[in-house]
Amino acid sequence: MRTGIAIGLGLSILSLASCQSTSTLDMEQKQVHSGLSINDISFSTDDLIKAYPGSEKYNPGRYFIALIFSESGEMKFQKLQRDMVGKPLTIKFDAKIISSPILVEIIPDNEVQISGGFTEEEAQRIAGRLSPTKN
Repeated sequence: MRTGIAIGLGLSILSLASCQSTSTLDMEQKQVHSGLSINDISFSTDDLIKAYPGSEKYNPGRYFIALIFSESGEMKFQKLQRDMVGKPLTIKFDAKIISSPILVEIIPDNEVQISGGFTEEEAQRIAGRLSPTKN
C-alpha cells in the first residue's frame, strides 16, 4: 500500500515523499525493550521521554505516533541523520517496517512524528509500547 509518510518536527510536519508502509501490526508479542529502530539503530525506552498517539489534523481518521527523545535518544537521532538527507529512514517496530520516509532536511529537535495511515488502535498500541515507564 502506498501512503504519504511524514516525520514531523514538533507540531509542524515536514513534507516527505510517499513511500511504502504497513498499517497492520502484530502487537500481541510482549518484549522488554521498546522494539524501535531507525535504519537499524535501536532505540530503547531510555532513549525516549515520551511516546503518544495523535490524530492528523488534515486527514481525519488517520493517526500518528509522536516521539520525544531523551538526551541519549536525541544524540543517536542527530548522528543518524547526518548523511541521510534525501535518503529513506527505515523505521521499524518489533522488526516490522512501519514507515520509510525520505528525510527532506535535518530535524533539529528531540520531537518527531511518524505518520502513515495508522488506525487509532495501532497508534495507541505502538505509543503505549514505546512509552518508558517512569517510577
